[in-house]
Amino acid sequence: MKRALIAILLLTATDASAQEEWIRLRHGELNNAIVAERLRLEDGAEQSFGEDGFTRHAADVSRRGYWKIDGDKLCTAWPPAGDWTCYRLYLSGDRKRLRFKADDGSTMVGTYLAR
Repeated sequence: MKRALIAILLLTATDASAQEEWIRLRHGELNNAIVAERLRLEDGAEQSFGEDGFTRHAADVSRRGYWKIDGDKLCTAWPPAGDWTCYRLYLSGDRKRLRFKADDGSTMVGTYLAR
């Protein structure tokens, strides 16, 4: 009986984490989710977004780019190319992570460093 109960509890916990809630952020919420925040991305790099429209990506080499909000998307551009790439943003249910989803379907998750 105990083994069956433990198995059910483990299955429930695994199922709950697999169905994690992500909340789509819209135009008015995007600024609050990124401005003056630092994120640690899945690849170990850190990214921050300043009120001045600049973003910094720090990994082995630091880069400085631009960000803007276009409708319900966050867009970034990295010189010298300067092409804009736009993302839909999703906030985790626990409000500790931010998921970036590009138009091609690729995703990247960042964890807030101080919030």
